[in-house]
Amino acid sequence: MPLGLRMQALMQLAGLDYAHQRYDAAIEKYSILFAYYASGNAKEMQAMCLQGIGDVLRRAGRLEEAKRRYQQGLAYSAESPAALITMNLCVAAGDVCFELGQIDEADGYFAIADKIASKLLNPSTKADCMEKQGIIQEMKGNRRGALELFRDAAQMCRDFEYPERLVSVLERLRALYRNAGLLVELDGVERELAGLRASHHGAVS
Repeated sequence: MPLGLRMQALMQLAGLDYAHQRYDAAIEKYSILFAYYASGNAKEMQAMCLQGIGDVLRRAGRLEEAKRRYQQGLAYSAESPAALITMNLCVAAGDVCFELGQIDEADGYFAIADKIASKLLNPSTKADCMEKQGIIQEMKGNRRGALELFRDAAQMCRDFEYPERLVSVLERLRALYRNAGLLVELDGVERELAGLRASHHGAVS
């Protein structure tokens, strides 16, 4: 088997190790892959390997180490035209920063991912990032900013038929409307949520 195909197979095996919580084995495989792609100066593939290592470390609870790997991956992806990889790394870095309580840094990563998602015409990732940015604004006490982000995210989910995220965002809007005493808006959200859940129940049954 040609070396390139063997490396592709190794990437799949690394993913299986990750899925089955064989963390050391997964990191070893991603490290081998990183060295292989470094020999060909394939920056985007090196970035993917670093994200793989970061994902393993994050699942293992080693959040600071995971963050460093994501940041290293971003340094490599910045030297390549692979916007999708950069977007995924920004989302991952934002998530781990959020878990570490570094919400300003997380917000910055989500904002970058949001912009890249717009350029890539990726509405699901954009809606995900908007919700996360809204959560951060709410944590900062900026309810108006959170409300705008949640409303925009909800509309995007409607436009592009992303019901899972829509339910999550509507639940956040419901809490904000209830706390603010916006009863008309609250009633509208309650009705929409009920309709979505009825549709889901009908589809399942």
